[in-house]
Amino acid sequence: MDPERVVRLLAMLREADERRAVFGAGAHEYRLDSPLSEAELVGFEERHGVPLPEDYRSFLLHCGNGGAGPYYGLFPLGLFDGAGRGLEPWKEGDGHAGVLRHPFPHSTAWNLPDESFVPSETFSSVDEEDAWHERFDAEYWAPELVAGSFPICHQGCAYRNFLIVTGASRGQVWVDGRASDGGLVPELNRDGTPRSFSSWYFGWLEDAFRELGLDMPSA
Repeated sequence: MDPERVVRLLAMLREADERRAVFGAGAHEYRLDSPLSEAELVGFEERHGVPLPEDYRSFLLHCGNGGAGPYYGLFPLGLFDGAGRGLEPWKEGDGHAGVLRHPFPHSTAWNLPDESFVPSETFSSVDEEDAWHERFDAEYWAPELVAGSFPICHQGCAYRNFLIVTGASRGQVWVDGRASDGGLVPELNRDGTPRSFSSWYFGWLEDAFRELGLDMPSA
């Protein structure tokens, strides 16, 4: 992660995209919040018992704690869009974030089988139908499914990106598409490899320049 380059590229996009035509630019304005201090990062890591991936940690320390980024921008560390009433803290094991010390359980895209989304029985009462939906939600939103991860960005319509901090997929950025039955899916580079935070972020920068009809400077 090259902090000076990030800041320089954001300044170029802010000037080039006067109408904020790139998706989400009207929300973040290509501006970053103030960086975190080393003490604040260490405090987070000690509270949750995990070290943050180095490129994400460097971004928070040298670039900014949230703001300009893919879709509607990056969340400040420890916050997410919650129920749509503004940013609020996520809690470990709440189903949006996992218990960070526990390893993330997936290495490839995950979803329930198609038949799981369709009730197999004819309900005899409203209570029976409600019970089926409760069982489905308990399975589909089980906190264990997102162990070792937390949300870092929202795409709208309750779609979010999350960062893996523990397990074999540590450092990768994934998409939580369960709000529309889309499961959990890794963000991929053009060569099909999983995206780290830095490749995901610079991929967004490159796409923004391309959308504006510009080439992103290589240095």
